[in-house]
Amino acid sequence: MTDIGKESPKYDHIQRTGNQQREPEIISMQIVSVSNVSPTVKHLILLTTENPVPISFKAGQWVDMMIPGVDTVGGYSICSSPAHLRETGEFSLCVKNSDHPPAHWVHNECKPGCTVSIRIGGGVGINPLFSIITQLNEHQKSVGNHIAKYCLMYSAKTEDELLFKDSLDQIASQDQTFSVQYFLTDNEVEVKKCHQEDVKLGRITKADIESCLTNNLNVNVGSEEANKQTIVYLCGPPPMIEQVREIFSALGIEKVFYEKWW
Repeated sequence: MTDIGKESPKYDHIQRTGNQQREPEIISMQIVSVSNVSPTVKHLILLTTENPVPISFKAGQWVDMMIPGVDTVGGYSICSSPAHLRETGEFSLCVKNSDHPPAHWVHNECKPGCTVSIRIGGGVGINPLFSIITQLNEHQKSVGNHIAKYCLMYSAKTEDELLFKDSLDQIASQDQTFSVQYFLTDNEVEVKKCHQEDVKLGRITKADIESCLTNNLNVNVGSEEANKQTIVYLCGPPPMIEQVREIFSALGIEKVFYEKWW
């Protein structure tokens, strides 16, 4: 399943995630907002009018989205926080344009007032990571306790595809425990003279990861303490996941959790 990448025509979302645990309830939700967050990604806000709110989720989970008149089920990770759903009855999804039927519907037919059915499942992609970061930030603001330092290393093809960058930058400016680094992989980006100082051109390397661990998180790379205290969450296409897992393994970091999107 992927919400920030083109889905393989060989397998649909349900086939690929059939072994993943799902909540049994199927809930009707209304689309209340549809907007563009990049040239290829739509941002949806879905609302349940039931009171109390009949569903809940943990940061990082996806939904199965069932659309009237579309036989294929879509799988999209929630990008808002669990607290926002509890307080407002709303949650957000981001859907990249593709010829996959649910994504095609979102980009060509979806509008405020449409109704879909959803069921909570697992999670993958930048959306769940953004949901997790938002939840941690909300917790810190409400409780006032500083959690351990955490850093997001965010790779996208172009600047336009760095979803939630403004929000992430705002969180980083307000929360001294959080930092974010951006990477652009499009070979043509250099020609465009990327003006953002916090954006690095190229893929995430071992040197980048070592620098993040040492300078951003104050981790003594290679120590037993670092291995015990450092937790890594990876989301992305399988080749990237495998490459980055090998880097962390070489650095002696064993607590690496991941989900691959196809």
